[in-house]
Order: sequence, then structure tokens, then C-alpha cells
Amino acid sequence: MKKQLYGHASLLIALNKKSDIILMSIYDEGYPYEAYRGSAHFIGGNISREDKTPRDILQREIQEEFDSKISAGQNSISESDINLIRENLLLNTPYADFFVRVELIPKGVPRSYNGIHSIYVSELREDVLECILENLIKGKKITTEGYLSAFTPAQLAKLGEFAVAHAMAPILEDFLQTKLLYPEQVKAEKLGLPRLSIEDYRKDYIYTDSCFK
Repeated sequence: MKKQLYGHASLLIALNKKSDIILMSIYDEGYPYEAYRGSAHFIGGNISREDKTPRDILQREIQEEFDSKISAGQNSISESDINLIRENLLLNTPYADFFVRVELIPKGVPRSYNGIHSIYVSELREDVLECILENLIKGKKITTEGYLSAFTPAQLAKLGEFAVAHAMAPILEDFLQTKLLYPEQVKAEKLGLPRLSIEDYRKDYIYTDSCFK
């Protein structure tokens, strides 16, 4: 029997291996689920009806979140810097698909849901990491949604169960081979590599209307 999906997100683990730093977005105070306000999450987002492949989802989301138009805003990153960061993030490789199951979490998610997370990895170059950190120190706005921060695995491991949002916590735990805290209602089953097209997923899953942006 096909499993119903309530989301299919393509997400990016962006890291610099030399420094062990991971670049993550942070949900701001406007995020609808109170428990995850201030939580770290992967760059990327959910499927739209126009996306044909899981990579399409990710590349579109990177383009939207790291838009050069942001440089026109007050105290925002320069156009050359945002272009540098975006180009690095667009160079990524597939890691794995995860089937995620999240049960109701008070102030976290209002209902249980199933989803697919297609995970990709981008190696942050030294010059790009330096650019990001310099802009963060200056308090520059880098993304169109929320804001960015940089963590080491050790830092994340010391934070609470809502330090990393939703099912991204067990996925990051798998990738880093480091124990993280997260609610017991969150499960993630590692599958194979991301499939070549969205139609390939429809052989095993039903996309509900709530999947789409």
C-alpha cells in the first residue's frame, strides 16, 4: 500500500570539513510553531507543483533564499558576496532520502505527518566560509527568510531537544555520527539516494495537497 506524504523537502547540509563548521538557517520569531522558534534547520524547503526532480526543489530554494535582490535592503549583504555564497551552495551532491514520521508535539507540530526529506551535501570553500562569517559578525542579512548561523557538531550536541528543527535532527545525527537531542516523537528512516524524478516517488507514495507550496 502506498504511503501518504504531507511534505517532500529537499535540504542541504552545508559544511566546511577543515573547521567542522555547518551552515544552517534559523527560524525567527515569526515561525508558526513556537517550540521551533530559534531552532536551526537545513537550507532548502518543500516541493512546488513545478518541480520535476528533488534536485529541482533544492536548487530553486537556494536561488530564492540567496537572492541577489536582498543586497538592496538595509544592512544587507553585498551582491558580490551573496552571489559567491549561492554559487557554492548550488554545487552539491546527493546524500540520501529519509522517510520521516513526526507525531504531534505540543507547540511543535499540530498534527502527525509523514514526509520525504531528500538530503544533499555542499562543501563550503574556505573563502566562502570566511565571507559568511565576516557578514555574520557584521550583523548583515544574508537570506530572504530567517537568518543564518554557523555551528560545530559539538555545539549542536550540547543544545536542547529543539536545537535542530523537526526531522532534520536525526538526519544530521546520521550524517555526523554524533548524538543529538530531539523529541521522541520524531523518526527518520534512511532510504537510498534521492530518486531521479518526482514521478519515481509516486510509485510508492501519494502526494497530498498539503505537500505543495
